[in-house]
Amino acid sequence: MPDFTGTLFEPPLDPMQPGPQPDHLQVHPPASMHTLPDFEHEPDTHHEDDIDAQIGDLDDDFTDEEEHPVSQQEVPHTPAQNVEQDPFQYPPSPARVMPVPSDVHPNPVVYYVYLMVFWLHSQCHLSFRACNAVLACFAIILQSTGALMDAPTYLTLPSVMNTLDATPTFQVAPVCPKCMAVYPPQTPVLSTCDNCDVPLFKIAPSHAEARRGKTQAEKPRPVMQFPYKSLEDQLATMLANPGIEDEMERALDQATAHKPGVYSNIFDGRVCQRLQAPDGSRFFFPDARTKSTGELCIGVTLGVDWYVCASIVTTVNRLIIILLKKVFLSAKSNCTITHIMSNVL
Repeated sequence: MPDFTGTLFEPPLDPMQPGPQPDHLQVHPPASMHTLPDFEHEPDTHHEDDIDAQIGDLDDDFTDEEEHPVSQQEVPHTPAQNVEQDPFQYPPSPARVMPVPSDVHPNPVVYYVYLMVFWLHSQCHLSFRACNAVLACFAIILQSTGALMDAPTYLTLPSVMNTLDATPTFQVAPVCPKCMAVYPPQTPVLSTCDNCDVPLFKIAPSHAEARRGKTQAEKPRPVMQFPYKSLEDQLATMLANPGIEDEMERALDQATAHKPGVYSNIFDGRVCQRLQAPDGSRFFFPDARTKSTGELCIGVTLGVDWYVCASIVTTVNRLIIILLKKVFLSAKSNCTITHIMSNVL
């Protein structure tokens, strides 16, 4: 077998096989959090199916065996009996510092290629196999130019995600598909909804599992699931990045220099300018004493992504139809339009 020491590629050369992971880059999430599996130590090549089984369909290239379960034997279910437990309260996970380019690879170009591939996957929904092909082509191009690197480049997207510490970490709460009640992530897989007596998990085996003689799914998935990460966890992850507090201080300095009538960012608006803290001072403009304590005044905005303008148009159209019906009926009863409008409004 040829010696790969000091060459560009990491053995094996098959882009579907994960390569070795350096010890100093291993990701060790807390046990209470839901994370992707450790692909670097997975013996088979079907790691895409494992991801699909845990966090849903990330791309259309995955096998659809999980979506077409076979018939199963009758399994007794028990009520969850923990609906009173708040599914959105859980101990915060330790803050993680994102790796810098030198932590990922000695050559910064490799780091930016990794970022590009991960961005293509997360934002453009490029499949795992296509990302692996991009990484393999990048390695071949570098080798064709005669470039030699001390550290090999990764050829699989899971390896890149682990190296960038970009594996998603979140809670997955099962949801009743009938009444939409949310249950804690630790709910047993044979539980039913306390209100509707509906099973919360799909325990039927996939076709592949049935061929192996399995009568239940090895990793049952919720019938309906809600991925969730607390605001506390998100803020801790953000504040763990070096230099982020200095950036926040600079943003507040820019907000302090606001000129009346000039609007260039959200801090120029009336809400941010006049929002009061518990002590009566302006929240985003702390005094020197508050700044000396190191307290950060962080404002959180709520983004509503289910808002659809078309629904408003539909509602207006229905109101117009109701109004026209009332106008038509008023012509028969000699009612005035003003009276009809007051009833509609």
